[in-house]
Amino acid sequence: MFMRERLRPYAMRQMATYSKTGAPPLRRLFFEFPDDPEAWKVEDQHLFGPDLLVAPVLHYQARSRSVYLPAGSRWTDV
Repeated sequence: MFMRERLRPYAMRQMATYSKTGAPPLRRLFFEFPDDPEAWKVEDQHLFGPDLLVAPVLHYQARSRSVYLPAGSRWTDV
């Protein structure tokens, strides 16, 4: 609940941007990194707005997973 409330203003900004520009709130990596050939190949990660990378754990009982981090950005594990 804490994370949801903390992200609410960000989510509202992303919806306002979508309304004005058509840029979707949930987007494939290539949307923000069109010059990165690897970003076009990643199918199990997405961005929430331009700032949050979402990489769900998709396998039963998995405790970790590999994540592709496109170059040219500063990444922080939250």
